[in-house]
Amino acid sequence: MAATAAAILALVLLLPPTTLATDVHGFRATLTRIHQLSPGKYSAAVRRDSHRLAFLSHAAAAAGSKATTTTTNSSVSFQTLLDNSAGAYNMDLSIGTPPVTFSVLADTGSSLIWTQCAPCTKCAARPAPPFQPASSSTFSKLPCASSLCQFLTSPYRTCNATGCVYYYPYGMGFTAGYLATETLHVGGASFPGVAFGCSTENGVGNSSSGIVGLGRSPLSLVSQVGVGRFSYCLRSDMAAGDSPILFGSLANITGGNVQSTPLLENPEMPSSSYYYVNLTGITVGATDLPVTSTTFGFTRGAGAGLGGGTIVDSGTTLTYLVKEGYAMVKRAFLSQMAMANLTTVNGTRFGFDLCFDATGGGGGGVPVPKLVLRFAGGAEYAVRRRSYFGVVAMDSQGRAAVECLLVLPASEKLSISIIGNVMQMDLHVLYDLDGGMTDIGNMASTAAILALILLLLTPITLAGDLHGFRGTLTRIHQLSPGKYSEAVRRDSHRIAFLSRAAAYGKATTNSLVSFQALLERWGGGYNMNLSIGTPPLIFPVVADTGSDLIWTQCAPCTKCFTSAPVLQPASSSTFSKLPCTNSFCKSLPSSTRTCNATGCVYDYPYGKGYTAGYLATETVKVGDASFPNVALGCSTENGVGNSSSGIAGLGRGNLSLVSQLGVRWFSYCLRSDDADAAESPILFGSLAKLTDGNVQSTPLLKNPEMPNSSYYYVNLTGIAVGSTDLPVTGSTFGFTQNGLGGGTIVDSGTTFTYLVKEGYAMVKQAFLSQMANLTTVNATNSGFDLCFEASASGDQPVPTLVLRFAGGGGELSTSYFDVVAVDSQGRVAVECLLVLPAPGKLSISIIGNFMQMDMHVLYDLDGEMFSFAPADCAKL
Repeated sequence: MAATAAAILALVLLLPPTTLATDVHGFRATLTRIHQLSPGKYSAAVRRDSHRLAFLSHAAAAAGSKATTTTTNSSVSFQTLLDNSAGAYNMDLSIGTPPVTFSVLADTGSSLIWTQCAPCTKCAARPAPPFQPASSSTFSKLPCASSLCQFLTSPYRTCNATGCVYYYPYGMGFTAGYLATETLHVGGASFPGVAFGCSTENGVGNSSSGIVGLGRSPLSLVSQVGVGRFSYCLRSDMAAGDSPILFGSLANITGGNVQSTPLLENPEMPSSSYYYVNLTGITVGATDLPVTSTTFGFTRGAGAGLGGGTIVDSGTTLTYLVKEGYAMVKRAFLSQMAMANLTTVNGTRFGFDLCFDATGGGGGGVPVPKLVLRFAGGAEYAVRRRSYFGVVAMDSQGRAAVECLLVLPASEKLSISIIGNVMQMDLHVLYDLDGGMTDIGNMASTAAILALILLLLTPITLAGDLHGFRGTLTRIHQLSPGKYSEAVRRDSHRIAFLSRAAAYGKATTNSLVSFQALLERWGGGYNMNLSIGTPPLIFPVVADTGSDLIWTQCAPCTKCFTSAPVLQPASSSTFSKLPCTNSFCKSLPSSTRTCNATGCVYDYPYGKGYTAGYLATETVKVGDASFPNVALGCSTENGVGNSSSGIAGLGRGNLSLVSQLGVRWFSYCLRSDDADAAESPILFGSLAKLTDGNVQSTPLLKNPEMPNSSYYYVNLTGIAVGSTDLPVTGSTFGFTQNGLGGGTIVDSGTTFTYLVKEGYAMVKQAFLSQMANLTTVNATNSGFDLCFEASASGDQPVPTLVLRFAGGGGELSTSYFDVVAVDSQGRVAVECLLVLPAPGKLSISIIGNFMQMDMHVLYDLDGEMFSFAPADCAKL
């Protein structure tokens, strides 16, 4: 590496001093995805990728020596990024004095920075007019004698009266122009004397004004402005808004779950701009594929072409593996998904190779094995489901129809593998270029590719998963015979608000529902201890999978719960209010969010009360794990009393605890009311796993009527009472196109289980028929619908109840029948079915926490799976 370091140092000395910028405290900019990747957009992305791969193949064919091999990077990049730009990311650069802003494509696979310039013989119809060199006081053409001109690839560089001229053919078009220097502004930082291409002819139109090369060569932005590191976090397609890109000292990953792998040099292309990594292994489900060092490694000698290897590339949308490696992956997926009786679909018309019929999963997704990539140095990347498996076609009702593997084989002659930007989404990715210039011998520099997974978070919220962490849950009120009616009444408020949500709209209700559901009496809910602030104070908050916002009471408090502690922001050194411009603020429902001198303010009405306060960030500790800069609600007014300090939202939205802490798995095991110990375990990250052999799984679904819902939907496909299979159809508990869109959710905040009326009627009739020898009791005062007089022995013969889910998952539920009244001598008097009809016009079914007791329940957000197994919670 010493020779490489020397070469880089020599390069620095050759550059004009004005192009070297001090790192200072770093700077940041934003990236914007040009086209969201919805089912109809994947084909365009595949077509665009095919052009990029075709040019890589062309480069391989033209590579007769190392010298010629190094001449293709920029040529490739133009076609790659300028052809339709589907799935690429724009970055704003301000150029000139006075500065003019241009949206250019951010590309780690090329080096030249360029935009269109006037006078323009043939310019593309882009979002901004061409740059006007004559209007800038800092513009200067570069002569051919300039060292920067020499860095242009020789086949496309000429010299004439204009100066240092380039002409790059690409696909169906070209770009041509000359090199110049200008002052560039990125974020709040300015850099004079940066070399860039002034294109005066362009042969293809797109939605960007040019390219900003972020590669490893001297002409790239990162090389010219002198930063030794940069990072980005690409928001997923479901996310709205920009993605951060950070340079210099701001490019840090501080979480404990950071993993690193060396950046390599390709021996066949030592001057390549590409960021090579060593992909050493792949796991599909529980199967380690037979990957060897030659599968994805460098190739050498005659016919080596691009020399193999694997690159990380922001400009390619999907992920492409060399044929040998892809064949292994495809076989593994086919083998493991055949066991779920899934039907393959010809995905050629969508541009994909391996696709499945998704209609059998209720339009919500097929069960998919996990995908893990392994890299040199021990780094492992458990890829999120959405980054390797996606819906590419919908049916006429807007439900998932076809899902495909978003990994494809590299083209026929291409020996290179590419990790595209979809597989990098919701990761903080760091390129550490300084690492290779220290005294560490022949080791290359390191890049933290497998950083903490986060969703829609700014970099300040990055926290470490470590090796997993755990907390405890405590049932607030034990459910004894006299307490059931209170729990039913509380549930009625939660469900009433779900019904109200259906009437008021589909996208603004999740948090609203959760407050009423959890703040009204708390009967049957579970508390979770969070330590908040510095120094930390412990607050018992309700754990709720049906909401997102984390909040507690804060001083000064106009109206706070008398029985619960209050956070003192003034006493914490890590407390900070969030401004309205923060992305977290925009994640609050718009109908309840306002902005004023306090900051980002919320006011949630619910039932007989309300909660009001403002958003802030604080250090939050869960169990033994500490997480800085977690966004939470600081409530200063609350309209109802209870025995908890707030809520810990565990839902799927941006503000939830699981999203902000970056964990992709969490599980809990709720102890039954008969258990001796009061606490139930809740596990996060790598600790959240089901090891029992009786584990069953079903896909987590998205409601097509509420695609951004926080709720955890599952497909309830059947019910058996005793030996009777009920006549459940796909429409009984499936999604609808009205109200809350139907479906079935798993909810820790609702106590009992509620079924839509058609489904409940079947269950009730089956129990009545099979328990006809028992006397029914009117138990309206207890809140239940189907109750029986207990026998003298107190031992009721009750049929079994089995719930069946998509993917073959079946749950034998033992928590569905219990004593709700005793006589004067404490003997069992009345027993009731703890399943109720959903009230009113509510079309949603809810599996509450009582039916989840004594089960280890796992939410796998990477694999989009919900799993469960009977368990002794005390032993977890």
